[in-house]
Amino acid sequence: MDLAGRYWNRFDLLKQLERLALAAALAAKTRRATPERQGWSVADRYTPEELTAVIDLYRSGAKAADVAEAFGLSVSTVQRLIRKHGACRKDQR
Repeated sequence: MDLAGRYWNRFDLLKQLERLALAAALAAKTRRATPERQGWSVADRYTPEELTAVIDLYRSGAKAADVAEAFGLSVSTVQRLIRKHGACRKDQR
């Protein structure tokens, strides 16, 4: 991150990149083994804290595709969680 900060003049994007890196590290540390049986719901594979982190990251301004990549979810799953929780980004209020 330091190298990007020195040579990159887009500090607004740097902060978002740092948030995504933090979320990815959190997801990698707490992710459970992939279930053998497919078709499990997201609630079965992720803790409530992880799902809250997904929503919070989206609310902080990250795109749904970036959140999906950080947590290993599909974009449609992230969009479904966003709709379910009535989340909107800061710039959309």
